[in-house]
Amino acid sequence: MYHYGLTIKEHRGRKEMTQEQLAEVWPKSNGEVGVSPDYVSLVENGKRHIVDINVLRQLCEILDIPLWKVGLSEYNPFHPEKLPGKGRYLYGQTLDAIEELINDAWVLRQTATFPTVIKNVNLLHRLFQHLNIHTSKPSKLEFRYNSLRAQVLRLQGMVYVEQRNELRAHESFTAMRHIAKEIGDPVSLALSCVGIGMGYARKEDHPEAVRYLEMARDHTFETSRQLPGLVLSFLARAYAKNKDQYHFEQTIDTALRIANNLNCNYGNGTDFISHTISDILEEKSNGYIELGLGDKTIDMRQEIEQRIEQDNNNYLHAWIPLDYAQAYLTLDEVEESIKELRNFYERMKNQLQSPLGFGKVSIHLREIHAKGYGDVQAVREFEQSFYK
Repeated sequence: MYHYGLTIKEHRGRKEMTQEQLAEVWPKSNGEVGVSPDYVSLVENGKRHIVDINVLRQLCEILDIPLWKVGLSEYNPFHPEKLPGKGRYLYGQTLDAIEELINDAWVLRQTATFPTVIKNVNLLHRLFQHLNIHTSKPSKLEFRYNSLRAQVLRLQGMVYVEQRNELRAHESFTAMRHIAKEIGDPVSLALSCVGIGMGYARKEDHPEAVRYLEMARDHTFETSRQLPGLVLSFLARAYAKNKDQYHFEQTIDTALRIANNLNCNYGNGTDFISHTISDILEEKSNGYIELGLGDKTIDMRQEIEQRIEQDNNNYLHAWIPLDYAQAYLTLDEVEESIKELRNFYERMKNQLQSPLGFGKVSIHLREIHAKGYGDVQAVREFEQSFYK
């Protein structure tokens, strides 16, 4: 029958300690140290039993016994301010794994289907839930724990956006901003403001979108050079939606200069940024569409597509035909617009499987009808196949 003495004897032997040596450092319930070698022998042979859990914990620390081997948890409710050395190591390793998974999730977003991305984000969410339950309160106040928690909320916000659930997305980014404020993390503050600001942009509240994205820009003054490229590209889009061509062009050109100066180091995962130069070019393309300058988007086509291929940006490869469809519609070239919309739909279906993407098809068809092109044969034929 198992008793603690078996494990104590095993690990005493591993440390090459005699019973006499262990007896000298044996902890006692009253805080004193030292017992007789005979007492150690009685414990190891199961004739005396350790009833004080705190004594057992101290023995585990002395003999490097993993707490699970004696049925104990890393968390000590009598001393919640600390974890044993081995526990801290495992805790640190767990945070390292979470950070890698966060960066992997953003890479997957550029290369994999949306269901694959959801699977990764759900795994992260479950892992953090488990960590939240089993981590001591002092550890949950640490900067790194909370900065990673904020990044998991950012990923959840991204998933809600793709699922067209704007309310839950806003809640996620707002919760992220609250954590970022508490720990004074400029990276999480900037990225949460981007999430909130783009939510307002999708709701056509352009002044509020600009306000949050300008706050995000201001937070980047305290971050690495990676983050301004991403933030400025989204701020440029907000300016374009607000019909501010001057600030749009100034801001998007600054974003491109920052990214090009960093070259291959741009979007390398620093500050959780997996952004590419092709992403910035797409924001420039989208901005011209918002300003009614679709011809400029068409002029950029070769540059964008070359950069998408160079960046291996599967996500943008699937989305970019929508830019062309919208650009051609601004030029009243409805048949070209439908051709690109069909291309976009096929890529959504075969590459990303994004609910947001499918919703964009319906929105673009409504815009075609609003411009009076609903009876064009190419439009009717596509609608029949799409709605079927």
